[in-house]
Amino acid sequence: MSCTCFLLEVGATPTPLDSEDAECLCVWLYRQGDEIISNKQQGYLLRTKQLGTDEGGVATGYSVLDSPYLVDSWPVEEHTSPVGL
Repeated sequence: MSCTCFLLEVGATPTPLDSEDAECLCVWLYRQGDEIISNKQQGYLLRTKQLGTDEGGVATGYSVLDSPYLVDSWPVEEHTSPVGL
């Protein structure tokens, strides 16, 4: 998925970047033989990196792990932060 995200650095103005996201669901699966005892979604992982970056992931510094802040609508063209950053 491609979207606009904001690079947040201490003491700097938020900078809009074209980025791509990778989403992952974390699942708990417990079974005995063919019997499924428990199969539940336990959480998620969201990783973002700048669009067009073919380098490695979080450990190499080319992407970040996210905690998404979801809104119904937000005027992205104004480049304002929903949390007043």
